[in-house]
Amino acid sequence: MHALLNRFHLTTRLSLGTVILWLSFGASLAVGIWGLHMARASLGAVHDARLVPMGQLSDLRDHLRADTAEMLRVMQHAPGSPTAALHDHPAQIHLAAVAATRTAVDKLWAAYLATEMTADEKKLADLAVVAHAAWRAKLDATVAAIGKEDYAPATIQAFLLAGRAEGKAALERLTDLQKFQQKMAAEEASAAARRYETALVLFAGCVLLGAVPATLAIGLTLRRQAAGFRAAQAAAQAIADGDLASPIPADGARDEVGRLSTVLASMQRQLRQTVAGVRSNAEQVATASAQIAQGNQELSHRTEQQASALQQTASAMEQLGTTVRHTADNASQADRLSAAASDVHPARCSRCPCCPGT
Repeated sequence: MHALLNRFHLTTRLSLGTVILWLSFGASLAVGIWGLHMARASLGAVHDARLVPMGQLSDLRDHLRADTAEMLRVMQHAPGSPTAALHDHPAQIHLAAVAATRTAVDKLWAAYLATEMTADEKKLADLAVVAHAAWRAKLDATVAAIGKEDYAPATIQAFLLAGRAEGKAALERLTDLQKFQQKMAAEEASAAARRYETALVLFAGCVLLGAVPATLAIGLTLRRQAAGFRAAQAAAQAIADGDLASPIPADGARDEVGRLSTVLASMQRQLRQTVAGVRSNAEQVATASAQIAQGNQELSHRTEQQASALQQTASAMEQLGTTVRHTADNASQADRLSAAASDVHPARCSRCPCCPGT
């Protein structure tokens, strides 16, 4: 992986790592938003499609029990009944409560049946509607009889039998619907949990496939940069200290560190060649200087010899001059002597060795 990364510039690697990080961050953000949206949708579905209908069904069950209780209280108002004296209000109050409940029940059924249902739920709802209609018919018949002050045992017995048959059946159908809603709510909760797990896996995948490789690439890049700068600093310090023999590692990578190492190694070679050339030239200059010094010494010796010869020549010239002066003096003296001799012995010139022509 190092060799593969070293083929790219450090800036390219950092830019690529940054882009991958942002992409992984964007993907993680998208996954998070999707997960939140799905969680919200799941909560909305559970609330609207399950909790609300379950509440409606629970209210229908409560109203059915309330109607039964109100009718039992009405029957306590039967004339001649021991319980009639216990009530200080007319029976119409209970009948009015049953009528109010009837209106509330009709609204609840209308609201429940208007919700979106699956095929299985629709079948259960139809059975519950039929059972409720059967119970309602028995209830309405009893209410009509009581409204006519019919408290006969047969009327009371018919209502009690209806409560154990049609009323119980209506409650059971409502219970079946509630259990179905609970089952569907549990399934939707499980689906929401699976969506959560899917979102978690996607998020982990974004982190593992995006953030982790990008972080690793950036970390390796920083490590490469730090190691390269340390090596370059050490190489530059060695060159500054005059050490041109220590090798500079150059891995031939295409990034900035590899190029810097290559340039430093090339600079070291050039400096080594330059120093070698300067050293060679210095040696040549030293040799030439030695030769010049030797020549100067020889020239000095020759100059000394020439000076000595000149001194000897000057001395010889001085002696020659002295000799010439002596010779000139002697010649002058000879001339004077010759002249004097000429004056003293004019007749003996033929015998005189001093006179010319003898």
